[in-house]
Amino acid sequence: MLREMLAKAEPYYENDFERDVVANQNRKLDQDIDDDYYGFDMTEFSLKYTRCQVIKNFSEEAAANNYQNVMVSENLVIFRLCPANTCSANRRSGCSSNFGQYILPMEDYLYHMTEYKEAKEKHYCQWCEECIANQNRRRKLDAAADEDEEVADEGDEYEEEEDAYEDEGENEEDEYEDEEEEEEEEEEDEVVECPSDCDNYYSVCQNDNNNAIDYEDYIECNKFRTYDANGGKLNLYVGPYCNSDSSTITIDVFYDQMCTNYAGNEHDVIQVTGISLQSNGLQDYTPHECIPCNESVSTNIVCLPFHHFF
Repeated sequence: MLREMLAKAEPYYENDFERDVVANQNRKLDQDIDDDYYGFDMTEFSLKYTRCQVIKNFSEEAAANNYQNVMVSENLVIFRLCPANTCSANRRSGCSSNFGQYILPMEDYLYHMTEYKEAKEKHYCQWCEECIANQNRRRKLDAAADEDEEVADEGDEYEEEEDAYEDEGENEEDEYEDEEEEEEEEEEDEVVECPSDCDNYYSVCQNDNNNAIDYEDYIECNKFRTYDANGGKLNLYVGPYCNSDSSTITIDVFYDQMCTNYAGNEHDVIQVTGISLQSNGLQDYTPHECIPCNESVSTNIVCLPFHHFF
């Protein structure tokens, strides 16, 4: 994913000073490109979403279609490739040195983040499914073993009464050995216990709630037919939008089929779509945490495609 993302992204600088400083860092990342496809070891970096931004540009498509306003708004996303050992979820920018900073259209960013989100969820479900299956299998085996032990204990009850006269020292030794065996059994039980990460397995992986909103359906511009105040038919469009905080991305309303002419001030997205779209519905697409590029899922789905944009 990162490879395709980076093929469309461009280096981004906040000002002339940063242009000089960060440009040198970007050149450092891209050096020796003939020896190594990426010019650096991708696994030593993490991807950090920093913010979104809206800019107005001249649109040839708008002009060709004789739109009244040929200056259209474009939603963009800015992100960084930070050194993995310094990337911090507590910093909005992730890091302050030895990074590459890039910008790309929001639609491309959301598309590849959707791929990453789906691949990560699939990996999570497969891993937890196997872990829970092994855990249940072990518990059944332990339960069967306990039943056999109870039967054996009943048969040995008479012999144990006969041996009651054994000295106290031997009894204490047996108790000590029993305690050791119990500790070993507890350790074995701990090994097969699935981590708390799998606590959400059933809600994430086996949720058949047909009423759940699939926000992936709205990361592209979609047409909706509604009505104006006089009852006349009105075509509006719904798609992703960079909020005024330049951080969160929400689904909102636009007047044009490219979702560039914002209409959210006059039209409510819930009324237009008839769906209770939440303002935080896309929060998984703008994570605070750094996405490490040394994991197979993030490397192949996020990091490599993004870097190919540059």
